[in-house]
Amino acid sequence: MKVIVISSKYPPEYSGSGGRAHNTYLRLREKYDVKFRVITSSEIYKESSKYQIDSVDVKRISSKSWNGIKGANEDNLLTRFRSILVRRGRYIREFVPVFFNLLRNKRETDVLHVFGNVTVTQAAIAFAKVFNVPIIIELTSDRATPFFAEPRVVTWFWGHGLPKNSKIVCISERLRRMCESFGVSENVWSRPNPIDVSRFRLRHSEKHVLKSNNTKFTEASILICFIGKFIPSKNQKLLVEILKFLPERYVLFLGGPLETEGVNAFRDVKYFKELKDMVRVNRLAKRVQIKPSFIHNPEDYIGMSDVYVSASKSEGLGTTILEAFCCGVPVVALRIDGITDQFISNNINGYEVSENPREFADSIQLACKIPSDNLMKFRQNLVEELSTSKIDAKYVSLLAGKTD
Repeated sequence: MKVIVISSKYPPEYSGSGGRAHNTYLRLREKYDVKFRVITSSEIYKESSKYQIDSVDVKRISSKSWNGIKGANEDNLLTRFRSILVRRGRYIREFVPVFFNLLRNKRETDVLHVFGNVTVTQAAIAFAKVFNVPIIIELTSDRATPFFAEPRVVTWFWGHGLPKNSKIVCISERLRRMCESFGVSENVWSRPNPIDVSRFRLRHSEKHVLKSNNTKFTEASILICFIGKFIPSKNQKLLVEILKFLPERYVLFLGGPLETEGVNAFRDVKYFKELKDMVRVNRLAKRVQIKPSFIHNPEDYIGMSDVYVSASKSEGLGTTILEAFCCGVPVVALRIDGITDQFISNNINGYEVSENPREFADSIQLACKIPSDNLMKFRQNLVEELSTSKIDAKYVSLLAGKTD
């Protein structure tokens, strides 16, 4: 079996879906002798390149111009026109190389597997439609439609919609329902992301050591934790706001990468500064620890937490919520239909809440009182559902063309 993985981002660049794709295919390579290579785009690298990671060949196809993108927000008509030309040129310089790369390797490719929605992945989907190549399309982020942008010529001659040989993977019920609302219900597999339960495990006896080694907080503190990229949609500001409604012993750890270069750097750096200003203005510096970098050991931070929280406004799934449950940690999360209600049961393993900071704070205190037996029972059932062996076997079935 020969597969080409096409992803919006890929390691070593930070990417949740890209990282999971990499780990999945490493397992499939080892267990089932699935051979794969990767074509990826990028948010931070401006130019194309080739590299290897874990003996996997990766072709990065990227043609970026940050200045042209910024110009789209300016009022000057000439600048806007220039920005449009830059975007169109970038689209062509990314779309065409992907399309012809796949064409050159068509005879040596059994299946395409797409993660994300950017020009590079759109080119792969268009290619699969034109040449009737089997393709797995993995929906990994919240979106309004299961369809992807494509050149008009493709729509004119091959019709609108997904390729005929498509199989869809939805990482949440929310995404499955969205597909169903557009009449896409055949060959759809809905499943949560697999979790490495050897890493995300019960750590109760180690909590005080983990807390001492990884944070500035004392053993007596009640630790609230969130791991995620510092971007506006993750809504870390709300998590700082809720501290004002909690007793002094409640403390907050926020960790995750901050993009300081690339298409979203200006937005994200501005957001991060506003977050730090909130901490300073509200005199919460002693109760908040912020680590703006990739967290290589999230299992330690989540495992030492008393409550895991998420204020994200938009998610494909929210994998860290599942990782917290696997660590036996209760979760309080901003309500997202088809996401949080798929796993959180109020007063059983956590709480779904609104953006009201007082309600959020009250629910955190209630979550601390949830009996450990409830959390252990839910964890046991969840671990079976998230089994990598079970999910990997299903992937092999899809790659082989089976849909049952």
